[in-house]
Amino acid sequence: MTYDQIPVDFWPDELQQLLLKATIYQGKDCVDAWNHWTNLADTDHLDPGSLRLFPLLYKNLISNGIDHPLLTRLKGIYKKTWYKNQMLLYQVQHLLSVFDKAEINILLMKGMAHSLLYYKDLGVRPMHDFDVLIPIKHVPYAMNYLVKNGWKPVERPYLATTIPSDNYFRTLHSDGFANSNGEEVDLHWHVLAECCYDEADEFFWQGSVPLTKGDLNTRTLNSTDHLVHTCVHAFRWDTATVLRWIPDTMTILRTSAEQLDWDRVLWVAEEFRLVLQLRSAFNYLTDVFGASIPIEVHQKLEQLPVTRLELKENRIRTSNRLIVGNWIADYYRFRTYSRISKQKNGLLKLFYLPLFYKNIWGIRSWWRMPFVLLRKIISRSIIMITRKPRNAY
Repeated sequence: MTYDQIPVDFWPDELQQLLLKATIYQGKDCVDAWNHWTNLADTDHLDPGSLRLFPLLYKNLISNGIDHPLLTRLKGIYKKTWYKNQMLLYQVQHLLSVFDKAEINILLMKGMAHSLLYYKDLGVRPMHDFDVLIPIKHVPYAMNYLVKNGWKPVERPYLATTIPSDNYFRTLHSDGFANSNGEEVDLHWHVLAECCYDEADEFFWQGSVPLTKGDLNTRTLNSTDHLVHTCVHAFRWDTATVLRWIPDTMTILRTSAEQLDWDRVLWVAEEFRLVLQLRSAFNYLTDVFGASIPIEVHQKLEQLPVTRLELKENRIRTSNRLIVGNWIADYYRFRTYSRISKQKNGLLKLFYLPLFYKNIWGIRSWWRMPFVLLRKIISRSIIMITRKPRNAY
């Protein structure tokens, strides 16, 4: 199957694949993967992505009757994860109550929703934040509330004193805020960074379902949209290989197979131009982990059209950012966004480009733009001159 020219170093390496299999598989397959991994791995020097699998690994090893000296360490990590996630859940419930009183709809996304719906265990999936989606018209109120109650912007400090313009919210899909305890909330107004426009969000809002767990009473994406969102969100470069999307996706497939609407997946892929991300994700999950994805879905995704721009943008998005730089990846994102949002006027597109970068880079004033651009060019030039050559593909 094809992976659409995605760089080799984007995918988990052999050792990471073994760990993932020990985390996901059952029975003899789990035992074999675990034994193979322990024979090869240096457990004192693991990458961050692998370490984040340890709580789920612990539960899977226990359920498969595997005993090993490492289990004591894994158990401690599991308990620590459970405690931290309980604290995050408390913050979720508090924020929900505040927004409910303000008559603001809220939709719980990503890790916390996965833990409650699919894993059904707050100890297995580490989270440094929780993700909530609110209607775009209520974002200024939400930001103002967070700042007044001690939450500070993570990436764009000026949000503490300034509510950005509408164009800002049409460019970005979310912003993070952290409190004094180090807990973070990722405030979304668009479901996907690739689809920052109203029609896409309305589609996901209409398909949302109730989520009630104990004192928590909110809404979340349906299982089909969780599957789509998890796969699409995974396809962007991270300095540490992100592995958690694989057990997330495999768990959704295993626990919610009867709820998945594959026609909806195909419609989303074509309508929102997400063919490459979903095709590559499904192919990889099927080839490497034996995911139960209907062959007809694979075949129809292969038949859906993709453009040269989409291929280029997808390759840049999944490439090492130390080489291509975020600004290049963002440029291709801008080109894709301009096409998807059906903006036909070429002059308006040209005018919108610097505004797009101003928002992406978190620049408060226009006069700072040339200095930020110059600093980025110098920084990128130094990286390109000093980096060691390597075979990236």
